[in-house]
Amino acid sequence: MIPLIPRPKTIATINEYCEYEFHTAKEINKTFKSQIVFQNMNVLDLGCGLGGQTAYFSLKGANTVVGVDINKKWIDIAAKYAKEKQANKKVDFILVDGAYLPIRENNFDIIMMYDVLEHLPQANKVLQECKRVLKLSGFLYVSFGPPWLNPYGGHLWSHIPIPWCHLIFSEKTLANVLKKSKSLLPITEVGHEITQFRNLGKMTIRKFKEMIKKTNLEIKFFEERFKPRGLSILGFFPFIKEFFISSVVCILKKTRKD
Repeated sequence: MIPLIPRPKTIATINEYCEYEFHTAKEINKTFKSQIVFQNMNVLDLGCGLGGQTAYFSLKGANTVVGVDINKKWIDIAAKYAKEKQANKKVDFILVDGAYLPIRENNFDIIMMYDVLEHLPQANKVLQECKRVLKLSGFLYVSFGPPWLNPYGGHLWSHIPIPWCHLIFSEKTLANVLKKSKSLLPITEVGHEITQFRNLGKMTIRKFKEMIKKTNLEIKFFEERFKPRGLSILGFFPFIKEFFISSVVCILKKTRKD
């Protein structure tokens, strides 16, 4: 039996979701099993959402923090939240596609991509852009999931809790079901949910590793995680494990300019 993904505590307001993101950022070192130092660093938060994590990075002593997202409504909320947290003097938000960053090269010490990569239709270009704007010896922190082949890789579990529904049913059928569903979070709208589903990059572990190779970024940490943890035994079976990995966490370093 495939376990359902547990739903988080109900989030009733926009501010509660911002606070949820802020709390998630507090756990960032545990997520990457690394002591990330933001003090005096230039940080890019790619796919910043409502800005909770962006504000946190600023309050941890970052020199500057730039939050990037393609959703204007979220960018506006993020800017307001940063001001409420008194982090706005060090934070800028840009409404732009991560595949086309209007930022000079070799600019950031740290780039954070948290629960973003699987949503990017041009993920390969985004990774190349990350390398371009990252300083030499800078770090790119990536966490994403569930990957495409996971039972809930379609990111539809809040609306359609059927394992592998995105592989079983057509995109048109799933979109029609979404149109009849109700949003469970204050930040989402049905139209956005449908667009987000259709834009999924169908990111698999194999595809992600191939993308990393093309960037020539050095892998400092790479971990495939299973939920529940008892499924980790499947890690010994390369093909089968792709269908049960719940998330991927990695740290990449820019070691050369090419």
